[in-house]
Amino acid sequence: MNRSIHNRVAFCISILVLFLFTTSNRCQGASFSSMSVETDPGWDRVRIILDCDSEPSFGSARFEYFSNPARVRITLPGYLKGLNEGRTTVTDSFLKTVVVDKISRNQFQVTAYLASPVDRAEVDFYSSSRMEFAYIDIPRPARYRQPWWTFSEVKRAKDSGIPVVVIDPGHGGYDPGAICRFNKSLHEKEVALDIGREVARTLKRNGVVYPVLTRSGDYYPTLDERVELIKNTAADLFVSVHADSAPDSRTANGFAVWTLDRTKNNFRARANQTSKYGWQNALDRFPPSQQAVMMKKQSSFVEHETEVAAKIMTTAMDRIPNLENRGFKPHDYNLVVLRHDYAPSFLVEAGFLSNSGDSQKLNSHSFRKRIGQEIARGIEAYFAQRSLAHRNAPIRPRITVASFTEDPTPRFTGQTFEYRVRRNETLKGLAQRFDVTVDEILIASGKPLSKTIIYVDEVLRIPTHPSQTSITPPSIRSQRTREIIASLPKVLQTDSPDLGLDYPGTQRYEWRNEDTPLKVALRFGITERQLANLNGWSSPSDPTPGDVILVPAGEPNGDDSSRLGILDSLEAWAGDESVMAAAVEPAEARQPEVQTESYKVRPGDTLSEIASRYGVDVRDLRAANSLKDDTIQVGETLRIAFAPDQTPPLEHSIRRGESLEKLAKQYGTSVRQLKELNGLKGDRINAGDVLRVR
Repeated sequence: MNRSIHNRVAFCISILVLFLFTTSNRCQGASFSSMSVETDPGWDRVRIILDCDSEPSFGSARFEYFSNPARVRITLPGYLKGLNEGRTTVTDSFLKTVVVDKISRNQFQVTAYLASPVDRAEVDFYSSSRMEFAYIDIPRPARYRQPWWTFSEVKRAKDSGIPVVVIDPGHGGYDPGAICRFNKSLHEKEVALDIGREVARTLKRNGVVYPVLTRSGDYYPTLDERVELIKNTAADLFVSVHADSAPDSRTANGFAVWTLDRTKNNFRARANQTSKYGWQNALDRFPPSQQAVMMKKQSSFVEHETEVAAKIMTTAMDRIPNLENRGFKPHDYNLVVLRHDYAPSFLVEAGFLSNSGDSQKLNSHSFRKRIGQEIARGIEAYFAQRSLAHRNAPIRPRITVASFTEDPTPRFTGQTFEYRVRRNETLKGLAQRFDVTVDEILIASGKPLSKTIIYVDEVLRIPTHPSQTSITPPSIRSQRTREIIASLPKVLQTDSPDLGLDYPGTQRYEWRNEDTPLKVALRFGITERQLANLNGWSSPSDPTPGDVILVPAGEPNGDDSSRLGILDSLEAWAGDESVMAAAVEPAEARQPEVQTESYKVRPGDTLSEIASRYGVDVRDLRAANSLKDDTIQVGETLRIAFAPDQTPPLEHSIRRGESLEKLAKQYGTSVRQLKELNGLKGDRINAGDVLRVR
């Protein structure tokens, strides 16, 4: 008996000690195992990511700011278990070095050495179903940024009547997303970024929709930050770009367009709650008695427009050759980036990295480019028909500039091209040649601003000037919009239906030959899903002509001759390949797709230099000439392909014995034109000079 009591007491003491030890560790702080840094000149911040095993307590975090040298010191609670003390050098124009120091058993410091002083920083913890980490954000000053978009341009676009779309390349930085099973170096985050950038490039070039990128480089904005950007930019549409993966299947292939299934897991209520909280200032403009009604109308508007936009996008992407169309359907997963009522939102899965055929295509730059162009054209087509139908969101929020953003007016497009340094070249000479500053080259290349020496074959990134202002002049924009609308069948315009959830009673409606669930739903101002719920259908289905169904009481929108002509036109547009091609192709794409020019390789030429000289991507140049690598031979003839309206300036490096007369004959121009292009007063030129010849 005594032994039994002794064993019980010993067991209880062991449990108590274990509990106290666990509680003590939990109270003293999290354990940190590793650190990574995300820097990109397109982002308004640099982010230091700290992997940890639980949520830290940041209540005791301390921030100190210094100017000589410029640095931020953050003191944090926690244990270093895997995260090593010491200095990490960063290749960035703004963030130079990060130093980790342990100052006690459960406290450490992170010091970020910067190119210029700052007076603020933030520390936070992020947790999702896939990952969790702590992070430190330090604002990147405007002079160290080359953004793809700015809040001032968003405001100008809105003031000019240009719709704004947020393009979200999924994953990024810390989060690689899906990894190709056949090529471990092919990550979803790279595919999504390449496609997203092409969407933005195409939209900017056409000028009728203004694109905002959630990320323009290899970094990871949290899911909440991506949703917040929709609200802050008062966006009219949100498109998230991903690549799919099916670990248990190698046959699954093709693209799909996903929307949020708001009938599952109370998603509709949670989306409404998210937007209501974020839009409190916008809702304050309405009397309290009307706020709930406005949110219901906004929710219904978003649900309806998401369905229309997703169908148009599916049709646009169906034009991509050799990519299976898996259609669009509501997704019953809890997708945070779609769970809101800020704007119509959907997610594009551009193919399967787990499928051999799809992954080979997605590893091709030209194929990603085609996907991006079709997504952009689908976006344009959606806004064209939306403007034709005069459908506007019930709630129109104000643009809110993010707290970290120092809003510059960019000199550049955010795009760069690769340049390989040649013998005797200097940073100053390259800056003069490409009409940029030395600092701008170093920032784009991710080099410290203190760098003065460059080496032969070193690869730099040169920022590119925009071919036109980011906000297209109204005359050009109106012409482009008219082209899109004119390509659709002529229809009568109807007023926007009342998309509120509340309708006074029901009435009977006899189904006609030409009816579809979507047409009838929109005719009576509800969504297809609401029509199904009203009639007890498990999913929207087509009754047969003569069947009687229930619809909201009241007159339908428009008379018999014009009811939902918009939808009639879109269905014809979607079903006719020639009509579809005309509707979504920009004007310039209906011209010959590419223009080509031959170039004979000369001594000292490199493939990168030739690509930069013609303003094309070196990967496209390699593909156009079936080159396996960048090796080229003197005397070899290369095929240069570029869009007709994007023929770049052509430059020529003067060699000994050459003259203006000889150059004019070589390039099919005149001496007078060469002088005008280069601002020359006489005929004298020197070996080593770089002249524009076109």
